[in-house]
Amino acid sequence: MKSLKNILIPLGLFTLFLLIFNIFSIKIILIDTPQYIGVAKEFAGISLSKVRATSSFVYGFFLGQFLKIIPSLLIIKFFNMSFLILDAILIYLITKRKESLLLWIFSPIVWYMASYISPILPASFLFLLAYYTLKKYEEKNKLIYFIISAFSLGLACSIWAASIYLTIFFLVAFFYDKKLLQFILYLIPLFIGFSIRFLIDYYYFRFPFLSLITGVGSNILYFLGQQTNFKAVYLPQRTPFYILYLISIFIISPLLYKLYKLNIKENKKELIFLILSAILLIYPNYFQVRYLLVISPLIIILISRLINKKELIISIIISLFVIGIAVYPFFIDKEDKLMEQDLNNIAKEYPNKSFISGTSNYFVDSFVFSTLYWGKDIKEFITFDEYDMSKTNKSIFSEYELEAKPKINILKKMKLILLYERTDNRNYNDIDYLIAYKDDKYPSPPKEFKLVKEYNVLKLYKKNK
Repeated sequence: MKSLKNILIPLGLFTLFLLIFNIFSIKIILIDTPQYIGVAKEFAGISLSKVRATSSFVYGFFLGQFLKIIPSLLIIKFFNMSFLILDAILIYLITKRKESLLLWIFSPIVWYMASYISPILPASFLFLLAYYTLKKYEEKNKLIYFIISAFSLGLACSIWAASIYLTIFFLVAFFYDKKLLQFILYLIPLFIGFSIRFLIDYYYFRFPFLSLITGVGSNILYFLGQQTNFKAVYLPQRTPFYILYLISIFIISPLLYKLYKLNIKENKKELIFLILSAILLIYPNYFQVRYLLVISPLIIILISRLINKKELIISIIISLFVIGIAVYPFFIDKEDKLMEQDLNNIAKEYPNKSFISGTSNYFVDSFVFSTLYWGKDIKEFITFDEYDMSKTNKSIFSEYELEAKPKINILKKMKLILLYERTDNRNYNDIDYLIAYKDDKYPSPPKEFKLVKEYNVLKLYKKNK
Protein backbone atom coordinates (compact mmCIF):
# COMPACT_ATOMS: atom_id res chain seq x y z
CA MET A 1 0.00 0.00 0.00
CA LYS A 2 2.87 2.35 0.82
CA SER A 3 4.44 1.64 -2.57
CA LEU A 4 1.13 2.36 -4.30
CA LYS A 5 0.83 5.62 -2.37
CA ASN A 6 4.32 6.66 -3.43
CA ILE A 7 3.30 6.17 -7.07
CA LEU A 8 -0.09 7.85 -6.83
CA ILE A 9 1.24 10.96 -5.15
CA PRO A 10 3.74 11.91 -7.87
CA LEU A 11 1.19 10.97 -10.54
CA GLY A 12 -1.45 13.09 -8.85
CA LEU A 13 0.88 16.06 -8.52
CA PHE A 14 1.99 15.60 -12.12
CA THR A 15 -1.63 15.72 -13.27
CA LEU A 16 -2.38 18.75 -11.11
CA PHE A 17 0.56 20.76 -12.43
CA LEU A 18 -0.26 19.80 -16.02
CA LEU A 19 -3.79 21.12 -15.46
CA ILE A 20 -2.46 24.35 -13.97
CA PHE A 21 0.03 24.71 -16.82
CA ASN A 22 -2.68 24.39 -19.46
CA ILE A 23 -5.13 26.67 -17.68
CA PHE A 24 -2.67 29.54 -17.24
CA SER A 25 -0.47 29.25 -20.35
CA ILE A 26 -1.35 32.03 -22.81
CA LYS A 27 0.53 30.86 -25.90
CA ILE A 28 -1.93 29.20 -28.28
CA ILE A 29 -0.63 29.46 -31.84
CA LEU A 30 2.11 26.86 -32.16
CA ILE A 31 3.30 24.92 -35.21
CA ASP A 32 0.29 23.30 -36.96
CA THR A 33 -2.06 24.19 -34.09
CA PRO A 34 -4.46 26.19 -36.35
CA GLN A 35 -4.52 23.27 -38.76
CA TYR A 36 -5.60 20.71 -36.15
CA ILE A 37 -7.99 22.95 -34.24
CA GLY A 38 -9.55 24.12 -37.50
CA VAL A 39 -10.30 20.54 -38.57
CA ALA A 40 -11.63 19.71 -35.09
CA LYS A 41 -13.97 22.72 -35.21
CA GLU A 42 -15.17 21.66 -38.64
CA PHE A 43 -16.08 18.19 -37.39
CA ALA A 44 -17.81 19.78 -34.40
CA GLY A 45 -19.80 22.07 -36.68
CA ILE A 46 -18.41 25.30 -35.21
CA SER A 47 -15.71 26.25 -37.74
CA LEU A 48 -15.66 29.83 -39.01
CA SER A 49 -13.30 29.23 -41.92
CA LYS A 50 -12.49 26.65 -44.53
CA VAL A 51 -9.99 24.17 -43.20
CA ARG A 52 -6.70 22.98 -44.55
CA ALA A 53 -6.24 19.47 -45.90
CA THR A 54 -4.11 17.68 -43.33
CA SER A 55 -1.94 14.58 -43.29
CA SER A 56 -4.71 12.89 -41.30
CA PHE A 57 -8.28 13.85 -40.49
CA VAL A 58 -8.60 11.14 -37.83
CA TYR A 59 -6.99 13.24 -35.09
CA GLY A 60 -9.20 16.25 -35.86
CA PHE A 61 -12.24 13.96 -36.01
CA PHE A 62 -11.63 12.72 -32.45
CA LEU A 63 -11.00 16.24 -31.16
CA GLY A 64 -14.21 17.35 -32.83
CA GLN A 65 -16.28 14.87 -30.80
CA PHE A 66 -15.04 16.50 -27.58
CA LEU A 67 -15.81 19.96 -28.95
CA LYS A 68 -19.37 18.87 -29.65
CA ILE A 69 -19.77 18.32 -25.92
CA ILE A 70 -17.76 21.30 -24.64
CA PRO A 71 -16.73 23.81 -27.34
CA SER A 72 -13.63 25.07 -25.56
CA LEU A 73 -9.91 25.16 -26.26
CA LEU A 74 -9.25 23.84 -22.75
CA ILE A 75 -11.11 20.59 -23.38
CA ILE A 76 -8.81 19.60 -26.26
CA LYS A 77 -5.78 20.78 -24.28
CA PHE A 78 -6.80 18.43 -21.47
CA PHE A 79 -7.39 15.62 -23.98
CA ASN A 80 -3.84 15.95 -25.34
CA MET A 81 -2.38 16.37 -21.86
CA SER A 82 -3.89 13.05 -20.80
CA PHE A 83 -1.51 11.16 -23.09
CA LEU A 84 1.48 12.46 -21.13
CA ILE A 85 -0.11 11.00 -18.00
CA LEU A 86 -0.81 7.71 -19.76
CA ASP A 87 2.82 7.65 -20.88
CA ALA A 88 3.88 8.05 -17.26
CA ILE A 89 1.69 5.14 -16.15
CA LEU A 90 2.99 2.87 -18.91
CA ILE A 91 6.60 3.78 -18.20
CA TYR A 92 6.13 2.70 -14.61
CA LEU A 93 4.31 -0.50 -15.58
CA ILE A 94 7.20 -1.42 -17.86
CA THR A 95 10.05 -0.64 -15.46
CA LYS A 96 8.41 -1.01 -12.02
CA ARG A 97 10.86 1.72 -11.01
CA LYS A 98 9.94 5.01 -9.37
CA GLU A 99 13.08 6.52 -10.92
CA SER A 100 11.68 6.09 -14.42
CA LEU A 101 8.42 7.76 -13.41
CA LEU A 102 10.29 10.75 -11.96
CA LEU A 103 12.56 10.97 -14.99
CA TRP A 104 9.45 11.28 -17.18
CA ILE A 105 7.67 13.73 -14.91
CA PHE A 106 10.73 16.01 -14.92
CA SER A 107 11.61 15.52 -18.57
CA PRO A 108 11.78 19.00 -20.18
CA ILE A 109 10.14 17.76 -23.40
CA VAL A 110 7.05 16.73 -21.44
CA TRP A 111 6.49 20.29 -20.28
CA TYR A 112 7.50 21.76 -23.61
CA MET A 113 4.74 19.69 -25.23
CA ALA A 114 2.22 19.97 -22.39
CA SER A 115 0.20 22.68 -24.12
CA TYR A 116 0.57 21.52 -27.72
CA ILE A 117 -2.46 20.52 -29.78
CA SER A 118 -0.75 17.86 -31.86
CA PRO A 119 -1.18 14.19 -32.86
CA ILE A 120 2.41 13.67 -31.71
CA LEU A 121 1.14 13.29 -28.13
CA PRO A 122 -1.27 10.39 -28.74
CA ALA A 123 1.23 8.90 -31.22
CA SER A 124 3.88 8.86 -28.50
CA PHE A 125 1.54 6.93 -26.21
CA LEU A 126 0.50 4.49 -28.94
CA PHE A 127 4.10 3.61 -29.81
CA LEU A 128 4.85 3.03 -26.14
CA LEU A 129 1.70 0.90 -25.80
CA ALA A 130 2.74 -1.13 -28.86
CA TYR A 131 6.16 -1.73 -27.29
CA TYR A 132 4.72 -2.62 -23.88
CA THR A 133 2.13 -5.07 -25.20
CA LEU A 134 4.59 -6.69 -27.60
CA LYS A 135 6.93 -7.34 -24.66
CA LYS A 136 3.97 -8.71 -22.71
CA TYR A 137 3.14 -11.03 -25.59
CA GLU A 138 6.72 -12.31 -25.71
CA GLU A 139 6.57 -12.86 -21.95
CA LYS A 140 3.10 -14.45 -21.56
CA ASN A 141 2.30 -15.59 -25.12
CA LYS A 142 -1.26 -14.20 -24.92
CA LEU A 143 -2.82 -13.27 -28.24
CA ILE A 144 -4.59 -10.18 -26.87
CA TYR A 145 -1.25 -8.45 -26.29
CA PHE A 146 -0.17 -9.28 -29.83
CA ILE A 147 -3.36 -7.76 -31.26
CA ILE A 148 -3.24 -4.63 -29.09
CA SER A 149 0.39 -4.00 -30.02
CA ALA A 150 -0.26 -4.20 -33.76
CA PHE A 151 -3.53 -2.23 -33.59
CA SER A 152 -1.78 0.53 -31.61
CA LEU A 153 0.80 0.97 -34.35
CA GLY A 154 -1.93 1.05 -36.98
CA LEU A 155 -3.87 3.68 -35.05
CA ALA A 156 -0.69 5.76 -34.67
CA CYS A 157 -0.33 5.65 -38.47
CA SER A 158 -3.93 6.79 -38.79
CA ILE A 159 -3.52 9.92 -36.69
CA TRP A 160 -0.01 11.07 -37.65
CA ALA A 161 1.60 10.53 -41.06
CA ALA A 162 5.18 10.35 -39.75
CA SER A 163 4.15 7.31 -37.73
CA ILE A 164 4.14 5.34 -40.98
CA TYR A 165 7.92 5.66 -41.26
CA LEU A 166 8.44 4.99 -37.56
CA THR A 167 6.22 1.91 -37.76
CA ILE A 168 8.43 0.52 -40.52
CA PHE A 169 11.44 1.04 -38.21
CA PHE A 170 9.54 -0.64 -35.36
CA LEU A 171 8.82 -3.68 -37.51
CA VAL A 172 12.43 -3.89 -38.67
CA ALA A 173 13.74 -3.62 -35.11
CA PHE A 174 11.38 -6.02 -33.35
CA PHE A 175 10.52 -8.55 -36.07
CA TYR A 176 13.79 -9.13 -37.92
CA ASP A 177 14.34 -12.36 -35.96
CA LYS A 178 10.74 -13.59 -35.97
CA LYS A 179 9.03 -16.04 -38.32
CA LEU A 180 7.48 -14.68 -41.50
CA LEU A 181 4.04 -16.03 -40.55
CA GLN A 182 4.12 -14.20 -37.23
CA PHE A 183 5.05 -10.98 -39.02
CA ILE A 184 2.19 -11.39 -41.52
CA LEU A 185 -0.31 -12.05 -38.72
CA TYR A 186 0.92 -8.92 -36.93
CA LEU A 187 0.17 -6.86 -40.03
CA ILE A 188 -3.54 -7.77 -39.93
CA PRO A 189 -4.56 -5.84 -36.78
CA LEU A 190 -2.02 -3.18 -37.74
CA PHE A 191 -3.81 -2.61 -41.03
CA ILE A 192 -7.18 -2.57 -39.26
CA GLY A 193 -5.97 0.33 -37.12
CA PHE A 194 -4.44 2.01 -40.15
CA SER A 195 -7.67 1.63 -42.14
CA ILE A 196 -9.48 4.09 -39.85
CA ARG A 197 -7.71 6.78 -41.86
CA PHE A 198 -9.13 5.39 -45.11
CA LEU A 199 -12.66 5.09 -43.68
CA ILE A 200 -12.71 8.71 -42.51
CA ASP A 201 -11.33 9.94 -45.83
CA TYR A 202 -13.81 7.91 -47.83
CA TYR A 203 -16.83 8.93 -45.77
CA TYR A 204 -16.11 12.66 -45.86
CA PHE A 205 -14.35 13.00 -49.23
CA ARG A 206 -15.23 9.87 -51.22
CA PHE A 207 -11.49 9.44 -51.67
CA PRO A 208 -9.93 6.96 -49.20
CA PHE A 209 -6.32 7.97 -49.88
CA LEU A 210 -6.70 11.75 -49.62
CA SER A 211 -4.83 12.34 -46.36
CA LEU A 212 -2.25 9.66 -47.14
CA ILE A 213 -1.38 11.39 -50.41
CA THR A 214 -1.39 14.77 -48.68
CA GLY A 215 0.94 13.61 -45.90
CA VAL A 216 3.32 11.17 -47.54
CA GLY A 217 3.05 12.91 -50.91
CA SER A 218 4.16 16.24 -49.51
CA ASN A 219 7.24 14.54 -48.04
CA ILE A 220 8.10 12.96 -51.38
CA LEU A 221 7.54 16.21 -53.26
CA TYR A 222 9.82 18.02 -50.87
CA PHE A 223 12.65 15.54 -51.36
CA LEU A 224 12.17 15.81 -55.12
CA GLY A 225 12.45 19.59 -54.90
CA GLN A 226 8.81 20.19 -55.81
CA GLN A 227 7.65 21.67 -52.49
CA THR A 228 8.33 25.23 -53.56
CA ASN A 229 6.54 27.03 -50.74
CA PHE A 230 8.22 25.15 -47.89
CA LYS A 231 11.30 27.32 -47.54
CA ALA A 232 9.43 30.55 -48.14
CA VAL A 233 6.95 29.84 -45.38
CA TYR A 234 8.76 27.92 -42.68
CA LEU A 235 12.53 28.15 -42.76
CA PRO A 236 12.83 31.90 -42.02
CA GLN A 237 10.93 31.35 -38.76
CA ARG A 238 12.96 28.38 -37.58
CA THR A 239 15.69 28.24 -34.99
CA PRO A 240 19.16 27.41 -36.43
CA PHE A 241 19.65 23.66 -36.59
CA TYR A 242 22.79 23.58 -34.48
CA ILE A 243 20.88 25.25 -31.64
CA LEU A 244 18.05 22.72 -31.98
CA TYR A 245 20.56 19.87 -31.82
CA LEU A 246 22.13 21.39 -28.72
CA ILE A 247 18.71 21.74 -27.10
CA SER A 248 17.83 18.14 -27.95
CA ILE A 249 20.73 16.89 -25.82
CA PHE A 250 18.94 18.13 -22.70
CA ILE A 251 15.29 18.31 -23.74
CA ILE A 252 14.58 14.59 -23.18
CA SER A 253 16.81 14.19 -20.15
CA PRO A 254 20.10 15.66 -18.94
CA LEU A 255 21.17 12.04 -18.45
CA LEU A 256 20.81 11.19 -22.13
CA TYR A 257 24.57 10.59 -22.33
CA LYS A 258 24.14 7.57 -20.03
CA LEU A 259 22.84 5.56 -22.97
CA TYR A 260 26.42 4.74 -23.93
CA LYS A 261 26.49 2.40 -20.92
CA LEU A 262 23.65 0.25 -22.23
CA ASN A 263 24.26 -3.42 -22.78
CA ILE A 264 23.95 -3.49 -26.57
CA LYS A 265 23.16 -7.20 -26.73
CA GLU A 266 20.29 -6.97 -24.21
CA ASN A 267 18.82 -3.80 -25.75
CA LYS A 268 19.65 -4.42 -29.40
CA LYS A 269 16.08 -4.13 -30.69
CA GLU A 270 15.34 -0.95 -28.77
CA LEU A 271 18.57 0.63 -30.00
CA ILE A 272 17.88 -0.30 -33.63
CA PHE A 273 14.47 1.35 -33.40
CA LEU A 274 15.84 4.47 -31.68
CA ILE A 275 18.77 4.90 -34.07
CA LEU A 276 16.61 4.53 -37.19
CA SER A 277 13.97 6.87 -35.75
CA ALA A 278 16.54 9.45 -34.68
CA ILE A 279 18.07 9.53 -38.17
CA LEU A 280 14.65 10.41 -39.57
CA LEU A 281 13.51 12.79 -36.83
CA ILE A 282 16.67 14.91 -36.76
CA TYR A 283 16.94 15.27 -40.54
CA PRO A 284 17.96 18.97 -40.82
CA ASN A 285 15.21 20.32 -43.08
CA TYR A 286 12.50 18.65 -41.01
CA PHE A 287 13.91 18.55 -37.49
CA GLN A 288 11.74 20.06 -34.80
CA VAL A 289 12.20 19.40 -31.09
CA ARG A 290 8.57 18.30 -30.68
CA TYR A 291 9.16 15.22 -32.86
CA LEU A 292 11.45 13.77 -30.20
CA LEU A 293 8.46 13.20 -27.91
CA VAL A 294 7.59 10.04 -29.89
CA ILE A 295 10.76 8.23 -28.86
CA SER A 296 11.25 9.96 -25.49
CA PRO A 297 9.34 7.39 -23.34
CA LEU A 298 11.50 4.52 -24.58
CA ILE A 299 14.66 6.57 -24.00
CA ILE A 300 13.51 7.36 -20.46
CA ILE A 301 12.94 3.65 -19.83
CA LEU A 302 16.46 2.79 -20.96
CA ILE A 303 18.08 5.60 -18.97
CA SER A 304 16.23 4.62 -15.80
CA ARG A 305 18.06 1.27 -15.82
CA LEU A 306 21.44 3.00 -15.65
CA ILE A 307 21.16 5.63 -12.91
CA ASN A 308 21.38 5.82 -9.15
CA LYS A 309 19.56 8.05 -6.67
CA LYS A 310 22.23 10.75 -6.72
CA GLU A 311 22.17 11.00 -10.49
CA LEU A 312 18.38 11.17 -10.43
CA ILE A 313 18.45 14.15 -8.06
CA ILE A 314 21.05 15.95 -10.18
CA SER A 315 18.96 15.26 -13.27
CA ILE A 316 15.84 16.71 -11.66
CA ILE A 317 17.68 19.89 -10.65
CA ILE A 318 19.10 20.43 -14.14
CA SER A 319 15.74 19.54 -15.70
CA LEU A 320 13.92 22.18 -13.65
CA PHE A 321 16.29 24.79 -15.06
CA VAL A 322 15.79 23.54 -18.63
CA ILE A 323 12.02 23.36 -18.14
CA GLY A 324 12.00 26.99 -17.02
CA ILE A 325 13.78 28.05 -20.21
CA ALA A 326 11.60 25.84 -22.43
CA VAL A 327 8.19 26.93 -21.12
CA TYR A 328 8.58 30.59 -20.22
CA PRO A 329 7.34 31.73 -23.68
CA PHE A 330 4.02 30.00 -22.95
CA PHE A 331 3.44 32.53 -20.16
CA ILE A 332 5.29 35.60 -21.50
CA ASP A 333 4.24 35.81 -25.15
CA LYS A 334 1.01 37.85 -25.08
CA GLU A 335 0.44 38.24 -28.82
CA ASP A 336 -2.11 35.41 -29.06
CA LYS A 337 -4.15 36.73 -26.15
CA LEU A 338 -4.05 40.26 -27.53
CA MET A 339 -5.16 38.97 -30.92
CA GLU A 340 -7.98 37.02 -29.29
CA GLN A 341 -9.03 40.20 -27.48
CA ASP A 342 -8.93 42.16 -30.75
CA LEU A 343 -11.12 39.59 -32.51
CA ASN A 344 -13.64 39.68 -29.67
CA ASN A 345 -13.77 43.48 -29.89
CA ILE A 346 -14.20 43.39 -33.68
CA ALA A 347 -17.01 40.85 -33.27
CA LYS A 348 -18.82 43.13 -30.83
CA GLU A 349 -18.38 46.25 -32.94
CA TYR A 350 -19.16 44.56 -36.30
CA PRO A 351 -21.44 41.60 -35.48
CA ASN A 352 -22.45 38.96 -38.02
CA LYS A 353 -19.92 40.11 -40.60
CA SER A 354 -17.55 38.12 -42.79
CA PHE A 355 -13.90 39.15 -42.88
CA ILE A 356 -11.12 38.63 -45.37
CA SER A 357 -8.19 37.48 -43.27
CA GLY A 358 -4.67 38.76 -43.73
CA THR A 359 -2.87 40.26 -46.69
CA SER A 360 -0.54 37.47 -47.80
CA ASN A 361 -0.93 34.21 -49.69
CA TYR A 362 1.85 32.61 -47.63
CA PHE A 363 0.35 33.18 -44.18
CA VAL A 364 -3.12 31.68 -43.95
CA ASP A 365 -4.50 34.00 -41.29
CA SER A 366 -8.06 32.72 -41.49
CA PHE A 367 -6.86 29.53 -39.76
CA VAL A 368 -5.21 31.56 -37.01
CA PHE A 369 -8.20 33.84 -36.46
CA SER A 370 -10.61 30.90 -36.42
CA THR A 371 -8.40 29.15 -33.87
CA LEU A 372 -8.37 32.11 -31.51
CA TYR A 373 -11.99 33.19 -31.81
CA TRP A 374 -14.56 30.96 -30.06
CA GLY A 375 -17.56 33.30 -30.11
CA LYS A 376 -20.67 33.33 -32.30
CA ASP A 377 -20.77 36.93 -33.53
CA ILE A 378 -18.48 36.52 -36.55
CA LYS A 379 -19.96 34.91 -39.64
CA GLU A 380 -16.75 33.66 -41.28
CA PHE A 381 -13.07 34.24 -41.92
CA ILE A 382 -12.00 34.10 -45.58
CA THR A 383 -8.44 33.40 -46.67
CA PHE A 384 -6.82 36.26 -48.52
CA ASP A 385 -5.50 33.74 -51.03
CA GLU A 386 -9.00 32.71 -52.07
CA TYR A 387 -10.24 36.32 -52.17
CA ASP A 388 -7.26 37.25 -54.36
CA MET A 389 -7.88 34.32 -56.71
CA SER A 390 -11.58 35.10 -57.04
CA LYS A 391 -10.79 38.55 -58.43
CA THR A 392 -8.98 37.03 -61.41
CA ASN A 393 -11.16 33.92 -61.73
CA LYS A 394 -8.26 31.62 -60.88
CA SER A 395 -9.11 28.20 -59.52
CA ILE A 396 -5.77 26.43 -58.96
CA PHE A 397 -3.86 27.00 -55.71
CA SER A 398 -0.85 24.91 -56.69
CA GLU A 399 0.22 22.33 -59.24
CA TYR A 400 2.84 19.58 -59.10
CA GLU A 401 4.16 17.46 -61.94
CA LEU A 402 6.18 14.29 -61.99
CA GLU A 403 7.09 12.78 -65.33
CA ALA A 404 9.35 10.17 -66.82
CA LYS A 405 12.20 11.37 -69.03
CA PRO A 406 12.88 8.43 -71.37
CA LYS A 407 16.28 7.98 -72.97
CA ILE A 408 15.04 5.36 -75.42
CA ASN A 409 12.50 5.53 -78.26
CA ILE A 410 9.39 4.61 -76.22
CA LEU A 411 5.82 5.06 -77.49
CA LYS A 412 4.35 6.53 -74.31
CA LYS A 413 5.74 8.31 -71.31
CA MET A 414 4.14 8.70 -67.90
CA LYS A 415 3.24 12.09 -66.48
CA LEU A 416 1.55 12.58 -63.13
CA ILE A 417 -0.13 15.88 -62.36
CA LEU A 418 -1.44 16.88 -58.94
CA LEU A 419 -3.65 19.95 -58.63
CA TYR A 420 -4.99 21.76 -55.58
CA GLU A 421 -8.13 23.56 -56.71
CA ARG A 422 -10.72 25.74 -55.04
CA THR A 423 -13.70 23.78 -53.76
CA ASP A 424 -16.13 26.37 -55.17
CA ASN A 425 -16.21 29.39 -57.49
CA ARG A 426 -17.58 31.82 -54.97
CA ASN A 427 -17.04 35.51 -55.65
CA TYR A 428 -16.13 37.65 -52.63
CA ASN A 429 -17.07 41.07 -53.99
CA ASP A 430 -19.76 41.35 -51.31
CA ILE A 431 -17.21 41.17 -48.47
CA ASP A 432 -16.49 44.67 -47.17
CA TYR A 433 -14.07 44.09 -44.31
CA LEU A 434 -10.49 42.87 -44.02
CA ILE A 435 -8.51 42.07 -40.87
CA ALA A 436 -4.71 42.34 -41.03
CA TYR A 437 -1.73 42.37 -38.72
CA LYS A 438 -0.20 45.67 -37.61
CA ASP A 439 3.30 44.25 -38.08
CA ASP A 440 5.10 45.87 -41.02
CA LYS A 441 6.62 42.55 -42.15
CA TYR A 442 3.27 41.66 -43.73
CA PRO A 443 2.21 43.14 -47.08
CA SER A 444 -0.20 46.06 -47.20
CA PRO A 445 -3.84 45.27 -48.04
CA PRO A 446 -5.18 45.86 -51.57
CA LYS A 447 -5.74 49.49 -52.51
CA GLU A 448 -9.51 49.13 -52.41
CA PHE A 449 -9.35 48.73 -48.62
CA LYS A 450 -8.91 51.70 -46.28
CA LEU A 451 -7.99 51.61 -42.61
CA VAL A 452 -10.94 51.88 -40.23
CA LYS A 453 -9.44 51.14 -36.83
CA GLU A 454 -6.29 49.85 -35.14
CA TYR A 455 -6.45 47.43 -32.24
CA ASN A 456 -3.71 45.88 -30.09
CA VAL A 457 -2.10 43.73 -32.80
CA LEU A 458 -4.68 43.84 -35.60
CA LYS A 459 -6.02 46.41 -38.03
CA LEU A 460 -9.51 46.57 -39.50
CA TYR A 461 -9.99 47.77 -43.08
CA LYS A 462 -13.14 48.53 -45.07
CA LYS A 463 -13.58 48.38 -48.83
CA ASN A 464 -14.24 51.63 -50.66
CA LYS A 465 -17.35 51.54 -52.82
